[in-house]
Amino acid sequence: VEHATEPGGHGIACHNDDVIIDSCIIDTVKADYAGIIIGPASGSTPVSRVKVNNCKISNASGTSGYGIHGRYINDCSLTNNNIRLCGRSGIRLLESPRNIVTGNVTEDNGVYGIEMLDGGVTPTSYNTIVGNIATDTRAVESKTQDYGIVQLGTGDYNKVIGNDVSGNVTKGMYGLPQTNDVVRHNTGYITEISGTATITAAAVTVVVTHGLATTPTRVFV
Repeated sequence: VEHATEPGGHGIACHNDDVIIDSCIIDTVKADYAGIIIGPASGSTPVSRVKVNNCKISNASGTSGYGIHGRYINDCSLTNNNIRLCGRSGIRLLESPRNIVTGNVTEDNGVYGIEMLDGGVTPTSYNTIVGNIATDTRAVESKTQDYGIVQLGTGDYNKVIGNDVSGNVTKGMYGLPQTNDVVRHNTGYITEISGTATITAAAVTVVVTHGLATTPTRVFV
């Protein structure tokens, strides 16, 4: 693990496998850097089995500022971290499959709470995103976090369950679900609900107001 020794740069940079980062406090890093970055120092050979637990991260400013940035990682876990006021995203996974992101609070960020992104080579798939709070707590006129959780690119087979994505500017989620994602029981993004409508004797179609976050793909009558 490397610690930033200049008055700028990442707070902590981890380029090795099998590292635990626990109970750190990082406040204000250089614009367009990350509070904690995990991934190879160069190239795209994945870094694996890193755990980031119980850290408090704030003020990673700039359009590319992240609280925790995992790029080219797999089989890592980000657990019980508190992240806020980052320029782009509280947590970002770039070309990073099979990771666990659970129990984090990521709020009041510039664009996204949790961001899953493909860079064109390895899909960000098979991740478990469970029990996080990804919201903007500020007054309406001061909010900037557009979405709580987003999936950008070709990622699939992600489990996004039991998160709180209410209170964001635009919507709770974006880009979810893909064909094989599991997305359910997320506060602020309704995926299961009932609706009622009356079919008249002469009608061949009926419109049902459902209140779901997206157009339903399965309907039971």
